[in-house]
Amino acid sequence: MSDSQVDDALAGRRVLVTGATGFIGSRLAARLAHAEGATVLGTGRSLAKAAHLKPAVELHKADLGDPDSHRAVLEGIDTVFHVAAWLPRGGDPPQEGVRLNVDGTRRLYELAGEAGVRRFVHVSTVAAYGLPQRDRVDEDHPLDLAQANPYGRTKAQGEAALREADGPELTIVRPAMVYGPGSDGWTMNMANLVRTGTPVIFGQGTGLAFPVYVDNLIDLMIRAAVAPDAAGQAFNAADCSIDWRGFFAYFEATVGRRARRLPLPLAYVLATVNVWFKLGLPVDRDRISMTQRPLVYPTDAAEQILGWSPRVNLDDGMAAGEQWLRDIDFLKQDAP
Repeated sequence: MSDSQVDDALAGRRVLVTGATGFIGSRLAARLAHAEGATVLGTGRSLAKAAHLKPAVELHKADLGDPDSHRAVLEGIDTVFHVAAWLPRGGDPPQEGVRLNVDGTRRLYELAGEAGVRRFVHVSTVAAYGLPQRDRVDEDHPLDLAQANPYGRTKAQGEAALREADGPELTIVRPAMVYGPGSDGWTMNMANLVRTGTPVIFGQGTGLAFPVYVDNLIDLMIRAAVAPDAAGQAFNAADCSIDWRGFFAYFEATVGRRARRLPLPLAYVLATVNVWFKLGLPVDRDRISMTQRPLVYPTDAAEQILGWSPRVNLDDGMAAGEQWLRDIDFLKQDAP
């Protein structure tokens, strides 16, 4: 698919972005309204977080836990970008992920079909693959519907539920580590882990990380919404692979402190203690194992079917993330 076929392809169309109050959803909604010429409706539970999108984006309060709250919003919609999702937080019961990422997502898809929506772009995650059986993880790798990670498990189950349901044309996007301005997870939290001296590099740090800059992901999502051959397909979204030492070197430069390393045997001990004593550290044995592997999530399908390639390189993307941290005065705050 050429760039000329993408330009203005959504102009004048009514599109819905669920999760428009979040990191990816808010940036996508703004792009669709300001650069793509679409008529954009956005939903979320706490609309105050997306006040900056008005008046370009029409905001509606709706909850994925109550999919029928989207019924009226779906009328006349051409394309749905389903970005809203449950992420595990302390104290959440396990069934909450099923209620939102599986049952709520399936019901929303069915309602979209009833409303005559043309295409439903579902944002999943590479975590749906679980702990992969091979190091090159393309889209035909089976999803792990029984993995221990509740986020990856329920996102995999959500994909399976959509495949079995009746609804519009379905396209699935599986982002890797989404970073950039506005990212709590792969930008702010990474900088904070380095700043506070939390161990982040296990062993030699030679396994591979797989970042994707938020605007590159949005480029892919828009192409997935308009490419005729994207219906029924799933697409990995990752810019590149870089070893964990190189990945954290960016945050070392940002905060002015070396990233803390931990020998592999001690890392596994820490993961075990973390579980036993419920310390709440962002580390477990599976995550440590994954950091030791040369994992690659190839994007051949996106390149061949969508004509996509990342337009923002890692240096520029990390620089944009660092500037955002400076703009919000994060780097002036004292480490906890």
